[in-house]
Amino acid sequence: MTINNVAGKLFGSNTPVNRQTVPLEFKVNDVKAIIRSMLIKRFNRIKFIEPAKSFNDRVCHVFRHLEDYARHLPDSGYSMGEYKRIIVGKTFVSYYNNTSEYAKSSKYKAKHGYTNAHLTFKDARQLQIIGGLITIVGELVGNGLRKAEWFEKGVKYSETPSRITGYIAGDYHFTAPNIKAAKQKAKEYYDNKRQQVLKLKADEKKKKLIAAALQRKDKVTWVSLEDSIKAGNCMAGTKNFCNIARFDTETYGAMRADAILKLAEKNNVIPFANKAINQAKLRYAGIN
Repeated sequence: MTINNVAGKLFGSNTPVNRQTVPLEFKVNDVKAIIRSMLIKRFNRIKFIEPAKSFNDRVCHVFRHLEDYARHLPDSGYSMGEYKRIIVGKTFVSYYNNTSEYAKSSKYKAKHGYTNAHLTFKDARQLQIIGGLITIVGELVGNGLRKAEWFEKGVKYSETPSRITGYIAGDYHFTAPNIKAAKQKAKEYYDNKRQQVLKLKADEKKKKLIAAALQRKDKVTWVSLEDSIKAGNCMAGTKNFCNIARFDTETYGAMRADAILKLAEKNNVIPFANKAINQAKLRYAGIN
């Protein structure tokens, strides 16, 4: 939790508070102590059968774990950005500001939105960033297969993103009507990964062509949605990346590789971006 978050909570504001408004004597250790006190009061109606110190440490660990997660929430559609927030119970625990303003000389005032993800304490403990998606990882239901929930873009301008219930195999998110269908999809996913490895190793001549294609620097590489899917990235993660990039896949056919890498580095999804870009380079070279 950042000082901004705590200050906003302590001073009774529902909007982010500038660092300048936080007293200079507001030290990190003081923040931790205040967080613990605040959380004990917030959760005192819940009967935890454990010592108060243990509860304190566990809650603060979860909050530190969530600090940077809000940036991965999908955008709600405001062109000038929005405030993204993760809320556990009724406590605001993670915040990301991607808003921008018009020039001071402009007569227009920027309109900003909010994206709020509401979680239970149990959800917060199971939260991970997988493939660029905020994912609540559930129980193991098969070989390399778990139940999962994740957030995708909801109705445009809505404060609440869609919470999708499905499964995850490795870093691949998908939905399925039942556990049998989910296991079949997971098997297909792992089989496809193995086939991709074998395919690259099958032919020495083809390997040289692939190497040459992947080193291609003579022209700009354009990467399509199909390139990302064919490379093994899931549709949910790919669309979430495009949403954060404010890239309309229905209007534009492809995105520049250099722009993708820049945004991927910012959102810690470089491996997934590289897979999509490499697949695009193979397509350029006529290698499927």
